[in-house]
Amino acid sequence: MTNQNTVLIIGSGRSGRGMLGELYHKAGFHIVFADNDPSLVNGLRAVGHYSVEMTDLKSGAKEESVITDFAVLNTVADHAAYIEQLATRETMLTDSRSINFSNSGSVV
Repeated sequence: MTNQNTVLIIGSGRSGRGMLGELYHKAGFHIVFADNDPSLVNGLRAVGHYSVEMTDLKSGAKEESVITDFAVLNTVADHAAYIEQLATRETMLTDSRSINFSNSGSVV
């Protein structure tokens, strides 16, 4: 995939996967998640997909999406690959929790 078709999402928790991952998946991007939680990284790698259920707040209608086009990096164990992603991605996102900002800024 080329840079413009791949997004790096720092943090693969609920916001990263559910909100950001869903948005970029629907836009046709390949997603690379980066996280420092080994159990989350290993779980996503083992299963190879995850589901997101979105609810329309006006109508209450629910829509489920299955996300499959993604890779996951452990920011510690896969540090070199993580740095490569930070250096080469045109599109990078993180949720707004301060821990993500402090962790991502320390490696740049």
